[in-house]
Amino acid sequence: MRTNLISQKKIIKIGLIGAGNWGKKYIKTIQEIECISLVAISSKNQKTKEIIPKYCKLFQDWRDMLNLTDIDGIIVCSPTFSHYKICREVLNRNIPLLAEKPLTTKIKEVKNLLKICKNKKSILMVNYIHLYHIGFQEILNIFENKNSSEFINIVSESGSHGPFRKDTRALWDWGVHDVAMMLKLLKEYPIKIVSKLLKKSEKGFQYGELIEANFDFSSGSKAKLVFGNLQNKKIKKFIASSDSNNLIYDPFDDENKFNYLTSESPLKRCIKRFRERIINSDNNFDDIELTLKITTVLNTIEKQISNNIQ
Repeated sequence: MRTNLISQKKIIKIGLIGAGNWGKKYIKTIQEIECISLVAISSKNQKTKEIIPKYCKLFQDWRDMLNLTDIDGIIVCSPTFSHYKICREVLNRNIPLLAEKPLTTKIKEVKNLLKICKNKKSILMVNYIHLYHIGFQEILNIFENKNSSEFINIVSESGSHGPFRKDTRALWDWGVHDVAMMLKLLKEYPIKIVSKLLKKSEKGFQYGELIEANFDFSSGSKAKLVFGNLQNKKIKKFIASSDSNNLIYDPFDDENKFNYLTSESPLKRCIKRFRERIINSDNNFDDIELTLKITTVLNTIEKQISNNIQ
């Protein structure tokens, strides 16, 4: 018992790679959590030193940060195109890793990272942020004990007008979340996927698109997901219904009954979970195996919408 108490109070030292919009959120949130300390950050922006603790070391090259001997875990929050190379190096050094989504857009790269995790017994988490929202967690709990013969219908709409990125199309920006929630809830892989492009816009190398994807499952469950960065307004509405339940996850609706008051944001819950896994040496492969399924689904959608572009 004493050993457990000591471990629970141990300060975990974290390094962060990337200080963009989400990186700044990590910097702020980590400082709100007890027993976790941001000791190093990799960023090419020298202004980053103005928003980090004085004791935090600033590196321009992320490789130099990995050479620190007192790092307990790494958070990767860099642009998507850089994820695979960084994550591969971190995992090969057997440093616990929390990566922002999408981990990568290539199935082969996810399989390679999964192989490293199994060989090295490495800890890898991927931050599918809505999975850590207390409202969605409650929906998971309610359906956990559903009648096994009862199928679930999912209708989801999400997105905003933007962001328009140079390195990541909206499919991988918005679709990742919806597919993650769908797979997490249904606990099965679709037997049929039919998707189409509803709208598109291209400005240089920046992608704008609105996508509809429909899924059939062997259990009889069905899902219809609409997502993209060409929505008229910011929206996130995930509806899961069955014969006995009709549940709505809407993190932007203050009156939604599942948006319980809590001092913990989904990001804080995610980071605390990362700390717990480091403390407990919990190297389960749930996140990377879910990531492989998500990446496979999104690659299928990408091929389908590429074929039906007018």
